Amino acid sequence: MADYNKWPSIGQAYTRSSDKNDGQQAGGGRGGGPVFEKPDVTSPGFEKPDFAANSGGNGGKNNGNKNKGVSGDNDFNEGSKSSLKIDIPKMNGNNYNEWAQTVRLVLDGKGKLGFLTGAAAEPTQGDPLYKQWKSENSLIIAWLVSTMETGLGKPYMFLPSAKDVWEAVKETYSNIQNASQIFGLKSKLWHAKQGDRNVTAYYNELLTLWQELDLCYDDNWKCAEDSVLFLKRQENDRVFMFLAGLNKDLDEVRGRVLGKVPLPTLRETFAEIKREESRQGIMMGKTHRSSESEGSALATRNPHEGKKLDEIPWCDHYKREWHTREDCWKLKGKPPNWTPNWKKKKGGRAFQASNSDQGQQSTSTQSPLITEQLEKLFKLLESQTPSCSIATKGNSVFLSVSPNHTWIVDSGASDHMTGESTLFSSYSPCAGNQKIKVADGSFSAIAGKGSVVLSPMLTLKNVLHVPNLSCTLMSDLNSRKMIGNAKESGGLYYFDVALEVPKWREAVLEEMKTLEKNKTWSVVTLPDGKKTVGCKWVFTVKYNSDGSIERYKARLVAKGFTQTYGIDYSETFAPVAKLNTVRILLSLAANLDWPLHQLDVKNAFLNGDLEEEVYMNIPPGFEDRFGSNVCKLNKSLYGLKQSPRAWFEKFTQSMKKQGYIQGQAGHTLFAKFSQDGKIVVLIVYVDDIVLTGNDTDEMGRVKEKLAVDFEIKDLGSMRYFLGMEVARSNDGILVSQQKYILDLLKETGMSGCRPEDTPMDPNAKLWEKGSVPVDTGRCQRLVGKLIYLSHTRPDIAFSVSVVSQFMHSPFEEHLEAVYRILRYLKANPGKGLFFRKTNERNVSIFTDDDWAGSITDRRSTSGYCDYVWGNLVTWRSKKQGVVARSSAKAEFRAMTHGICEGLWIHRVLEELKMKIELPLKLYSDSKAAISIAHNPIQHDRTKHIEIDRHFIKEKLDAGIICLPFVTSSQQTADILTKSLARPTFEHLIDKLGMIDIYAPT
Repeated sequence: MADYNKWPSIGQAYTRSSDKNDGQQAGGGRGGGPVFEKPDVTSPGFEKPDFAANSGGNGGKNNGNKNKGVSGDNDFNEGSKSSLKIDIPKMNGNNYNEWAQTVRLVLDGKGKLGFLTGAAAEPTQGDPLYKQWKSENSLIIAWLVSTMETGLGKPYMFLPSAKDVWEAVKETYSNIQNASQIFGLKSKLWHAKQGDRNVTAYYNELLTLWQELDLCYDDNWKCAEDSVLFLKRQENDRVFMFLAGLNKDLDEVRGRVLGKVPLPTLRETFAEIKREESRQGIMMGKTHRSSESEGSALATRNPHEGKKLDEIPWCDHYKREWHTREDCWKLKGKPPNWTPNWKKKKGGRAFQASNSDQGQQSTSTQSPLITEQLEKLFKLLESQTPSCSIATKGNSVFLSVSPNHTWIVDSGASDHMTGESTLFSSYSPCAGNQKIKVADGSFSAIAGKGSVVLSPMLTLKNVLHVPNLSCTLMSDLNSRKMIGNAKESGGLYYFDVALEVPKWREAVLEEMKTLEKNKTWSVVTLPDGKKTVGCKWVFTVKYNSDGSIERYKARLVAKGFTQTYGIDYSETFAPVAKLNTVRILLSLAANLDWPLHQLDVKNAFLNGDLEEEVYMNIPPGFEDRFGSNVCKLNKSLYGLKQSPRAWFEKFTQSMKKQGYIQGQAGHTLFAKFSQDGKIVVLIVYVDDIVLTGNDTDEMGRVKEKLAVDFEIKDLGSMRYFLGMEVARSNDGILVSQQKYILDLLKETGMSGCRPEDTPMDPNAKLWEKGSVPVDTGRCQRLVGKLIYLSHTRPDIAFSVSVVSQFMHSPFEEHLEAVYRILRYLKANPGKGLFFRKTNERNVSIFTDDDWAGSITDRRSTSGYCDYVWGNLVTWRSKKQGVVARSSAKAEFRAMTHGICEGLWIHRVLEELKMKIELPLKLYSDSKAAISIAHNPIQHDRTKHIEIDRHFIKEKLDAGIICLPFVTSSQQTADILTKSLARPTFEHLIDKLGMIDIYAPT
């Protein structure tokens, strides 16, 4: 290998350190040229050469052309100095592609690639720069020859220019159109398989072969569009080839990728496969032989491990390994004597590990367990029995609870650590001030080290005593030995950890007790010709608004995705209240001093009666109890497609029996009026109920009646509803999502980011196409979370609507716009909508548009916001569906949307018998639109907006609306149509009624 750092710098001859001060170059006096003899760079008389420096043929002095080059693309006097050592592969006649690419990169990095391409043309002999060009040209020729084998380089030493050398070598050794080379590369590609390698190694092999193959072609396209189509088809073919060589355990993700339209790019496909491989490695303990693979604290034991691929049994029915069709449980069922593993176990699993060969260390890598996670883990263990185990994703974590102490196995830690000095069987204090970095980033002093006996078969050596540590960590990162194991049977992995924990077991039994109490099913024999739907247990932890654990919840969920329309379900409906209706109730409650109560229906979907005939498998873990029978469902169950409709139908019947009237403007809204003018209002969102009004006696009665018909939990005053935090004072009600924002920032790793003043750069314009594509799934998840967040944050409504337009095919620019919204939220996570007590009893509407504001299709953006009794309750920012040929059409379209929303609000208030002042005020900053709306004469330029104009004119004539003018500076809806500068943005935020009660005063 030739090291180019040992050759003279282009544009500089070697200089002896003793000659630096006289301004002359070694081998050349004033005005002399450079010397091309290779010096002894190991001699102390020479400096280490650099590949770019300032010099010329004038004894090192400035000749007046210091910043000029032979051509505009090449600067002979400027370059970047670098201590990076690059080894050039010696060209031996068989490695031209590798050698040529390396040479190109090196010369391009030094700004001298023009000498190979001809861009640095030879000046005329009378040109002042001729000597400089000849000097550098000669140096490049010498350097190129030196990177070749001796026998190969000699014929090129006498060619006049570096370009001639480059083209001669290319002509002689290039593999372009080399049929043998192409055939060899394609043969390797056709036979490439993943085998026992990880996905990364397999992908890199294919990538290298594809790159070498590309260098064998030199296609010149006459039509640019044909080139784009060819490259797209070529990339699709490579995606197919990459997927075809994957192992069978990646069949599921392979099918997922092939089912996407359009087909993902090669990089996106690799990222998707890599994530699935990582997931399998974590969840199933699968590892590949690699020196870079991480240690795992939970491994699997495979009884067939070590067999060749062709010796592994395969089930052609279930499409899984390790069993055959004759033994498949999917066809023949489980054996009569089979019992779930969790029932067989009476205690925790003993650890099987020894770190006797572990070396001593004075520092530890940062553990993936942060302080908050440790606190949650200990809360989980506080009330548990002396023996249990829990496994989680990530750097593997395994908990073992002994009668006296808790040990946490953490594969991210590099040392065993404990804060209990009484655990040591042997102990020696540490001298000096040694410290170790723990999970929260702080440093704790090491008091000593010793051995700890966990069991007669397990002794930990070199355990560090850290007095300030609140838990004990057992590490496997150094030894990489198996510490825990999971069972594998028939190619299926059983994750029964949850059922070993008493809390989860109690939750399962409680759920079964509730299901049997409600007579959810009847145990019968499956009739001929009928099919069953599956079911599974879903374990969740319910949290309070402060982040503390409320309860552990186990829910039996039917696999409704196997249902067939017209056979075991017909109609579907979700009882989801419009959040706009909820905000209207909050405004009424703030103005009328109504209390807000929250109720939760326990197992709401289990209350609905089924009209269809549905059969379900026995719940997992209870097969022995029911044998080979199945469950015929009498009531709806979570997961069934008709469950929401059945539950809401039962709830509606119960409310109507109590004298409540179902709203027509909102079907999930119920109201009851007393003879003395009092009212009780109830709104339901799936199984969450909000109750408000001024009839306290009726509110107590409806709670009692609901508790008889259903299992109701009274949560008291409304504080935390659908992820929204509700705070109340004498001045009004604040609704915010501070916890949701902080969790989102933590999830995206932006808790410590630099805050922004506005959610979008006023000068930013987003196009459909960008520079580099990004992960579509990640972008869509972030935008989805921001859309939900905009229910209490109208200040981000416009920016979220913009980024949502590009989430089907996002690029870096679009993701950066999403990150800017997150940085803006970081500045004020506690900001929310404040519903004040006012004297207003009217409905006000602000509408605006940004005519032809979209640079991609020149469609306009409409925005409106509606106020009920002085408080903002609804808003919207949306790009119009068609291109508006004039600003009047765009304005009328926005006004129409605002009027429709105002009429809906008017109807809701009418059904609640609330006082409404007519007409509704619709504020617009377009005098032209207001004039045309009042003028009954049709103009030619308004014919294309005839429908909208007639609609608005009809409401004007009926006295339902009026159109007062408002200046643009006071147009609140302006914040919903375009990105604004900070002063205007903050002014309009105040008009929206947003405050931050958490901000320092």
